[in-house]
Amino acid sequence: DPHAPLPTVRKRLLMERRMAHDAVNPASLSTIFHFCKPCIAQVHGYCYGWHFQLAAGVDIVIASEEALFTHPAFRYIIEAWPMTVLMDTMGVKRAAELLFTGRAFTAWEMDRCGFVNKVVPRDKLEEEVLELASVIALQPLDVLVVGKHYLETLRAMR
Repeated sequence: DPHAPLPTVRKRLLMERRMAHDAVNPASLSTIFHFCKPCIAQVHGYCYGWHFQLAAGVDIVIASEEALFTHPAFRYIIEAWPMTVLMDTMGVKRAAELLFTGRAFTAWEMDRCGFVNKVVPRDKLEEEVLELASVIALQPLDVLVVGKHYLETLRAMR
């Protein structure tokens, strides 16, 4: 908004700069994972590498029927962080299959193992995500923030 007060414009520019930095700095994934509000990933097609890690760390994943998920780097190097998150989101057996084969999993496979919350036709994807975001937005903010913190705390305790 060009008519916004200067502090608002400055905050927005700083946020945009940080998001641009985060987009090229995988270590900054924790910024998104520990964000105080619910995060939704809308997956259209290939969800490989860094994008796969991002999807693993958000709260809700809605994918199109054509979406494919993998991390090609697992064929060459194994990092501890993604594997622990994947074991939580995919289950140990599916995470092992991904690690040992490096193959891409379909949206339906990821739905069955619990990584994806919902699979929809591509032409309905954005509508579905916006509908879900609208439902979440109706919830009291303090309940969302406390609820997300509670889930993160329980995950860290395991």
